[in-house]
Amino acid sequence: LRTTAVAAMNVNLAAAGNLIAGKRFRISDGNKNFSTAKVTVIPPVGHLIGGDPNYVMNKNKQSADFLFYGTSGGSGQWDVQSS
Repeated sequence: LRTTAVAAMNVNLAAAGNLIAGKRFRISDGNKNFSTAKVTVIPPVGHLIGGDPNYVMNKNKQSADFLFYGTSGGSGQWDVQSS
């Protein structure tokens, strides 16, 4: 939930030390303004979201689920499903 004026913002996923495989997080655009105020989702250091260092949400009414798979070779692996 945004607590400041509408503007682009970063959202950090949970810290690596607090994660277990299978943990899921959802981010949704309840105010229908992601097209003008994008949200950049950032995983913990050393983690990737679908192979990328971050994930940008920039469509109105967008919702995304972020699933933590665990670590492999020292890197945390996340999947994202967006609608």
